[in-house]
Amino acid sequence: MLAARRVGISARALPGPRQLAPKLPPYVQSLLRPPPRPTAADARLRLFLAPRPDLQPLYVVPSRFFSQPRGRNARVDANARVRDNLRLLQRTPDDADLARAIFQDIRVEGGATLTEFAATTIASALLQAGKVGESVKVLEYARGKRVRALPKVYRAVISAASEERQHAAVLRVWDALPSGHYKASPWDFATALVAAVRLRQRERVFEILDEVKASEVKVDKIYGRVVGAACQTKQHELVCEILDYMHANGVDCTSAYVRVHRLAFKSGEYDFVLQLLRLMKTHGIDPTEEYKHQIRSLHKAGLHDRLQSVFESMRKEGCVCDEEMYGTAVDSAIRVKNRDLAMSILDDMQRDAGLSKTPTAIFTRAVGVAVLTNQHQLALDVFDFMARTDIDASTAYVTATRTAFKSKQYDFVFDILQKMTENGVDASELYSHVVASFNKLEYYDQVLRAFKGMRECGYEGGKDIVTTAVHAANKTDRQGDVMTICNHDGRQYTSELVAAVRSKQKKRVFEILDEVKANEVEDDNMYGRAVGASCKTEQHELVCELLDYMHANGVDLTGAYVCAQRIALKSGKYDFALELLRLMKTHGMDPTEDYKNQIRSLHKAGLHDRVLSVFESMRKEGCVCDKDMYMTAIDSAIRVNNSELLMSILDDMKRKVGLAKTRAAVFRTAFKSKQYDFVFAILRKMTENGVDASGEYSHAVMTFNELECYDQVLCAFKGMRECGYEEGEGIVTTAVEAAIKLERHDDVMAICNHNGRQYTSALVTAVCLKQKKRVFEILDEVKANEVEDDNMYERAVGAACITKQHKLLCEILDYMHANGVDTTDAYVSARQIAFKSGENDFVLELLRLMQTHGMDPTEQYKHQLMSLHKAGLHDRLQSIFEAMQKAGCVCDEGMYGTAVDSAIRVKNRELLMSILDDMRRNAGLSKMPSAVFRRGVGAAVWTNQPQLLFDVFDFMDHTDTATSAVYTSGIRSAFRSKQYDFVFDILRKMTENGVDASEEYSHAVMSFSKLECYDQVLRAFEAMRGLGYGQEKVLCMTALRAATKLDRHDDVIAICNGLSEFWERKI
Repeated sequence: MLAARRVGISARALPGPRQLAPKLPPYVQSLLRPPPRPTAADARLRLFLAPRPDLQPLYVVPSRFFSQPRGRNARVDANARVRDNLRLLQRTPDDADLARAIFQDIRVEGGATLTEFAATTIASALLQAGKVGESVKVLEYARGKRVRALPKVYRAVISAASEERQHAAVLRVWDALPSGHYKASPWDFATALVAAVRLRQRERVFEILDEVKASEVKVDKIYGRVVGAACQTKQHELVCEILDYMHANGVDCTSAYVRVHRLAFKSGEYDFVLQLLRLMKTHGIDPTEEYKHQIRSLHKAGLHDRLQSVFESMRKEGCVCDEEMYGTAVDSAIRVKNRDLAMSILDDMQRDAGLSKTPTAIFTRAVGVAVLTNQHQLALDVFDFMARTDIDASTAYVTATRTAFKSKQYDFVFDILQKMTENGVDASELYSHVVASFNKLEYYDQVLRAFKGMRECGYEGGKDIVTTAVHAANKTDRQGDVMTICNHDGRQYTSELVAAVRSKQKKRVFEILDEVKANEVEDDNMYGRAVGASCKTEQHELVCELLDYMHANGVDLTGAYVCAQRIALKSGKYDFALELLRLMKTHGMDPTEDYKNQIRSLHKAGLHDRVLSVFESMRKEGCVCDKDMYMTAIDSAIRVNNSELLMSILDDMKRKVGLAKTRAAVFRTAFKSKQYDFVFAILRKMTENGVDASGEYSHAVMTFNELECYDQVLCAFKGMRECGYEEGEGIVTTAVEAAIKLERHDDVMAICNHNGRQYTSALVTAVCLKQKKRVFEILDEVKANEVEDDNMYERAVGAACITKQHKLLCEILDYMHANGVDTTDAYVSARQIAFKSGENDFVLELLRLMQTHGMDPTEQYKHQLMSLHKAGLHDRLQSIFEAMQKAGCVCDEGMYGTAVDSAIRVKNRELLMSILDDMRRNAGLSKMPSAVFRRGVGAAVWTNQPQLLFDVFDFMDHTDTATSAVYTSGIRSAFRSKQYDFVFDILRKMTENGVDASEEYSHAVMSFSKLECYDQVLRAFEAMRGLGYGQEKVLCMTALRAATKLDRHDDVIAICNGLSEFWERKI
């Protein structure tokens, strides 16, 4: 940011990275810190270390720069060599070779030089290098020499050996622990015990357990881990001995038992699990919960045989069984088909004093399982047991029935119902459920069987049950069962009547009707169903006789007529439907609504011939027709192209509802059906009848225009004029547009009736037809008549430009100039059209013509330059700019910038330099615009033209133009286009031109660091140093980071030396 402010641009404009100190390695950071002032202690230390040439240098450098450990041939004693090597090992704590060498030296000297520090350092180094066994040897050797390492080393070696499952190594370290110095933790004891168990060293296990007891540590998890390890290795005898040891020493065994149970069950050691449960009882622990958990786990795993043995053991142990245990045991006994065991469990459950009452849920569960496993006799035995013991069995019966339905054992459903009846249980609701369920499954034989059984048991079925049974009997065509079920009520007669109609027994039909009348049976739906059945079987004569019978006996015919008409229409019997409508009139009913419904239905189905026949019949019957009926009939008449009927309907409408009220609807219908001839026929009919049709004519003109039927538009407009109607401005405009669309210019002239619009249209037409003489005749006529139309000349010029009649266009512009007509809009329109059509040469010709006519073309030149630059036509742009200069137009900063950009993009150096010279000489500019140079430099960088870029810089240097912002712009463009060599070229050019480049160099270093281009970072930093610019801390740290990333150690040392010199000078 500071660099940006110094070169004269805003801080936000600089896109470089934030200049934050990068994170460096510790050894580099130590070099960057200034050394403290020397003290007396430092002097003594320097004096002590001075005579020791064998030591390493005092400053800290990376471990990879160290030399190898000192050999044995050096002229120093063993103590000095061990001490020096230990110092080296401290700096490289993972150097296993150095640790081995030090240990070998110590062993050769007999261990005299082995100290606590040495043992700790060597063992730690070997452990970090992954050499666990060698670390153990070092600790064992130290124990032999009575040397103690730090406690953390022992714990680290034990942990590493345990992770790598080197159990022998764990015990070796355990033996190497110094007595009295190291206090073992619970984790250490647990790790050693697990190692001893896995190595099957039984005596060692109990020795460590005695140590645990003596140490008085927390043993909450130690015994659990030991017992778990013994169980995993299947040392069952050892597990029992450890549990006995825990019990003898007063340790809580609960968690240990739980852990062992889980592990033994997962490994499939079911006999050992049972042995553990018995051992719990021996140790005075209640095994009830573990028995329950074991039973649940075995049931979940489907091991029902094992579950039975565990349950027997649980009963022998005297454990209390709850409802869940009994249910699980019964379930398993039934699944293994052990009837005796299941019944014995039920007896035991009944005698159990611990249960307040006998749980019915167990019986429900047992019955469901028995049904699922297809053990019907066992299920019935359970029902008998419940009956003997006075247990409520209703829920069990329901569950058994539902289970039988789910498993599709339908015969067993009836066995269950029979057993309920035998045991004196109320089965009415269950019978109803069975009837409804079989009906839902569409098993109608079973429905009837269940209903009969229900009646035999004396249960009264509700109305829904009886309806369901009747439905099932009708589905299976068992009419005798229907009569039996109905028990001589209205349903019986209805079903029998429908059956007689379907079998076409006409005599039997009327006998039943007479019996119904005699018995005064009430069933509103009877006659409707009989008529519907007759209609479906196409017995039309019988339908009419039934309707006559109903009329004679005073029965309401409305529902029967509605049903018959719907069925007739659905089956396509339209003649019979019309016959029914006439019959309604005979029976004294008003058929108007039925006529309307039928007309709507036929019209919706697209049967327009039928619609008209029904409508004629409706009018003959004297029914009142409303507006909707008339419109439906008109629509059908138009669709079938029946003009005579249409006219008669219109006459009828005029006499009854008034034609004026329905005109819009008539036209809408005709337009929808695309019967345009009918539209004109209706208009003529209205005129003949003396009805004002001006609104309808206007509506027709606008509608035809929306439909793009331009011939009909003109036809309607002509008819409108012939009738003498006054047309509005919108109607005239619509007609003119239609005539122009059809290129009927005579009609245009006739419609416009000598107004401005006429001349404009005629002028455009003449231009389009390339009738040059006619064009100027029309223009003379316009001038003579003093017609005012601002858009006329512009449209003519535009038409000439579109048809590429450039000579005619120029003559029209000359004519306008000669007659004092403003040509500004015409020039703008012509230039835009010519540019869009790619006529660039003609555009230039127009611009020159503007100056001939005494107009200032500067703005048009600017618009053309911007358009060409936007379109990428840089060659054309150069020609326009040169013409602009020749015309003497004033160029502003934007024009110069655009011209410079285009010259660079087409790589025209001569033109570029001429533009820059012209810009320098331009008196209209108060100073040389730096924005133009910035834009030129950016374009040169993006187009990869280094020489052109340097020429621009040289030009700026010769003209004493402020260049800091331009150089910065060039560097920014180079970074964006990833042309990093350009960056260094620009920096070098700055130096050659005598411009201070320190801030730009800083910006380049930080930007390259952000991009992680470390080679360029060092290159820029070296160049910066070569030029003698000052070293800032942030830049030096950035360079150090780059050198470290590239492993260029010479550069690191050089940068650090430079920093040291800098700090020494500063101090």
